[in-house]
Order: sequence, then structure tokens, then C-alpha cells
Amino acid sequence: MLAATSAKAGWVTNDFVFGSGSYISYHFSMIMPVSSSVITGADLGFYSKSDQPDVVYALKIPTFIAPLKTVIRPFYYPSTHLIKSTSGGFLAQKEFSLYADDNAKEWTSMSLNAGFAAQRSDSLNSDGITAIRTLPEASYEMQIQQNFYREFFLSASAGVYQYFSPVQGRQNVNASMDQGELIYMGTRAAITDLPKYTAGINFLRNDGGEDKGTGGVYAGYHYTAFMEPRPILHAITVGARAEVMENTMLDFNYDWLASPGRHTQNFYGMTLRMKY
Repeated sequence: MLAATSAKAGWVTNDFVFGSGSYISYHFSMIMPVSSSVITGADLGFYSKSDQPDVVYALKIPTFIAPLKTVIRPFYYPSTHLIKSTSGGFLAQKEFSLYADDNAKEWTSMSLNAGFAAQRSDSLNSDGITAIRTLPEASYEMQIQQNFYREFFLSASAGVYQYFSPVQGRQNVNASMDQGELIYMGTRAAITDLPKYTAGINFLRNDGGEDKGTGGVYAGYHYTAFMEPRPILHAITVGARAEVMENTMLDFNYDWLASPGRHTQNFYGMTLRMKY
């Protein structure tokens, strides 16, 4: 998250994920300070999977405004030759400090997040009729994070989705937008089904302390309910990160996803981040 980084630093990130269903995704981002209080940049990426007829591309413009402790991230998914679906939106995140004790090296913070998106794609009705339809939606999320000794981090989050047109009995055909753009659901693999709500808990052991952050291990669990007919999703994540050389961080993670009546899914990710 941009809010965890000084507005004086910039970085380049390469992110690669692969796993079940022939899933592959790659993101390249470059973030840089444009003033003493603002960081911005661009994130270009794509993903593909066996149940999509074409590669899906995405563009994001994350911006962190340090004095306001606020992140704003617009995103856009263009249509392709085989996927006649476009979507766009934004996510806004505002962080608040609830408690801080410098002597005990502890603090508690809260983040309130809100997003909006609209995707236009073919919609399959319950009677089998297909028509192009625009689906506007919003998301609302709250996160609480507790830090102990500037090395142990425990966070809990809960969020809901709101849809501004009927979605029951309808299925978006070849919808391309990753719903994780609005609320993280415990995996970096794209999820295009329509969620109702999600909740999760995460733990991080940071070896380098709060300021350096040179390495550590983390784990998390998320529960997500969807609009019918998708069953609930259980997601477990474990990972580790380490500084492989000065100002270069390497992160490995594994996501295990399970839903009643479906095969479990496994995803593996690697992120290389170079700070400058």
C-alpha cells in the first residue's frame, strides 16, 4: 500500500502470479514522487485464464497524498477483440490514527475505503436472452490494524458491495474486471464473479521493524460471499519477503482457495520491488 511508504521514495515493481485454471498474470508498475507530499505512477498489467477467451488488460494510476494519508487509485479495463467488456472505476483509501504510544512502540490505525466501478458486458438473463448491459457498483470497507513493538502487525477488515441495477438471475458473460480492485478478497488472482460481502484477518511479522521493513513472514484468511450462483469462497494466504540486495525486495506467496462443490485452487506469486 502506498500509504506505508515515504513520499520521498519511488520504486519499480514486477509482479507475477500463476496457478489453477491456467491462470497467469503480470503487472509492471513505476511509482515516483512528484512533490514532497505526493507520489504517483502507473501500473500496467494483464491476466489470462482458461475460462476467458482472450487476455485481459488493465491500467491503474495509484496516487498517495501524504498530508491527507489518502490513496486514490483509478483503474480501467479495455475491451479486446474477443472480450467485448469494458470497465473502469476508482478506489479511495483514507487512514486514521486511533492510538500511538512511542514508548511502548505500539499504535492502532483505521482505514476507511470506498470505491465505485461500472462494467459494460454481455448479460445472460435467467430466460437465456443475452444483451449488453452496464453494471454500476460501489464498495465500502473498514480495516483496523494493530502494531506491536513495530514488528508484529495484526489487521482485520470487512467490506460490502452495492449494485445499482438488478443482478439476481443474471450472469455477466466474459466480465473482465477483477472485483479485487475494490476490496481485497485474500488472493491476487482475478475474481470476476459478483461478491456481496467479505471479511478477513491478516498477520505480519516484520523482521526489519516498522521503518526498515527488510523482510518477514505473513499469513491471512478471508471469507467472501457472492451473488448466486457462486458459492462462498475461503481464501488462505501465506508468504515471505526478504531484502535480496540493498533497496531490492523479493516476495513469495501462496494462495489456497476453496468453495463448496468446487475444486480447490492454488496460486503462486512472486513480486520483485526495487526502490530508488
